[in-house]
Amino acid sequence: MTVHQALIKTSINKLKFPFVRNSLVALSAVIALAGPGLAQSADTVTFRFVDDEGITGELVEVNDEVARLKTTVGVITIPLEGASCIGLACPDSIRFVPTLPPVVLTALDGSTSLAGNLLEVTDSQYIIATDFGEFTIDINKVNCAGEGCPSVANPKEIGGEVVLTSGSTTIEGRLIGLEESAYVVEVEAMGTIRVNSDLFTCTGVGCP
Repeated sequence: MTVHQALIKTSINKLKFPFVRNSLVALSAVIALAGPGLAQSADTVTFRFVDDEGITGELVEVNDEVARLKTTVGVITIPLEGASCIGLACPDSIRFVPTLPPVVLTALDGSTSLAGNLLEVTDSQYIIATDFGEFTIDINKVNCAGEGCPSVANPKEIGGEVVLTSGSTTIEGRLIGLEESAYVVEVEAMGTIRVNSDLFTCTGVGCP
């Protein structure tokens, strides 16, 4: 990492620039602007360095060595060495090349959609590369469609033989349901019973 890159990273960590990670609100604004009169948004890009968060803003100038990016805190000069750039306005020499199939993220109410390529998926967020830079979007706020979407495991079906154990007490039966803090078990000669799931350990093919 060059001294210039280190200074940029330090500034980001210190000031916690709001443009480092775009929100779903920013996503809606970009989509609303993406029409025939689009000018400023068409120049929106994200510069990334290895192991660093992205720096997003409007690309106002670029040469063989540096780019100047207009952000919410002013104009920042970005060295091109070691950088990759996400967005239509990026220089060809450092333009990000997607390796994953495209996806479309759509707000749960269907009001906005964003197409791009996933960069990363965390436990709670999608990080996506688009024509207008990089966006980080909460997974629970959108639906993902497309070949690039991560596979979601199907919920395990309730049902099957189980053994519930608590100390010296053992209950064998068939799990037929789950309620709040309770296993619902069908036990031969006893019928359906409810067992506190906080007190019993479940083993067997029917356990959730």
